[in-house]
Amino acid sequence: MKLVLLIMTVLLSLTCVFSQESQPDPNPAKNETLEANDRTPAASVEEDPSPVFSSAENIAEEKSPGTNLNKKLAELKPESVPAAKFSPLKPKKIDILEEVKSKSFSGKSLKPQTNAGDKFHWKTAIVESLYFLGVQQSLRMLQKKTRREIKGPFFRDWGRSVKNLGKWRDGDSVFTNYVAHPMQGAVTGRIFINNSERSRRQEFGRSKEYWKSRAKAMAWSAAWSTQFELGPISEASIGNVGLYDRVGPNRMGWVDLVITPTAGTLVLIGEDVIDKYILKGWLEKRRSRRSVRLLRTFITPFQSFTNFFHGKHPWKRYTRH
Repeated sequence: MKLVLLIMTVLLSLTCVFSQESQPDPNPAKNETLEANDRTPAASVEEDPSPVFSSAENIAEEKSPGTNLNKKLAELKPESVPAAKFSPLKPKKIDILEEVKSKSFSGKSLKPQTNAGDKFHWKTAIVESLYFLGVQQSLRMLQKKTRREIKGPFFRDWGRSVKNLGKWRDGDSVFTNYVAHPMQGAVTGRIFINNSERSRRQEFGRSKEYWKSRAKAMAWSAAWSTQFELGPISEASIGNVGLYDRVGPNRMGWVDLVITPTAGTLVLIGEDVIDKYILKGWLEKRRSRRSVRLLRTFITPFQSFTNFFHGKHPWKRYTRH
């Protein structure tokens, strides 16, 4: 009995299968579209210019990873630059000068920078010295003997005055030769120091830099002293000092040419000593700012006076605030 039922079941199954195969398809167009999609190769996806990819395209890409789609996507991406290897134990050496040259817009070579702390300001030094020379000549014009000699041929009288230089004494008083002229030398020497960024930072002491800077200041003072005595804007050219002889020594002597720079430099060094040991080391301690300013102004007067030409306050000191 069981065998009969099994045979009948198999026959019914076969009958249903054959009946489904023989039944016509109600929507043949849809089936043709599906068959056409199945027959479409994966390369057709690449011909689509649209940047948006469907899920079918993703499936095609997964099935064929070596297609031109990957190449096209790689072209859209910027070329990646390989990262520089970095090792914390061996830091990379950076040439700053080379980087600056590479970033410069022009092809011109860079000029080497000089040390700004060693610069000497020639222009301002000459201008300040001319200011001081103008003050001196203005005071001389107050003298009647100077105004009397303004008349006459300028170059001939100037030359005759210079030729009369030959003796040590010039007939002036001791105060003029050994006090006033050293004060003049101290001012011109301080003008040099104020315009030398290295010299004005030096304090009195045994250092080579200090004495070298003061020697340069003495040379500057000697040059301007010679100009004041014999130059084109001098006592010899304006007022013709030396043109006539007094009773006794000649009025044009070597005393001013020697004493002005040498004794003037000694006065300048004396101010440096006072500034370091008396002002800075004693008087400026435990005093108000106003008192310190007054002390600096009057105890070191030549430094204060030249600060006026330099456009600074009279109490300005470059070695401290």
